[in-house]
Amino acid sequence: MLEIRFGPVASFARWLGWDSPSFFGTPEIARATIMVMDAWTFIPFMMIMLLAGLQSLPREVLEAVRVDGAT
Repeated sequence: MLEIRFGPVASFARWLGWDSPSFFGTPEIARATIMVMDAWTFIPFMMIMLLAGLQSLPREVLEAVRVDGAT
């Protein structure tokens, strides 16, 4: 996916008129690339876990929240 010559990200960058990025060329760019890929991987999983936790709250708790005026 991040291959410089044939990867889809590099192809998209060339389509935009940019140079092919070297995702692991320098330590700074490599660190940023790894951070973005890590976020891309784990944020959807965490959102599903958060949604599952919110959906498992008992009705009594939700009613108490509404009565107390919490948002």
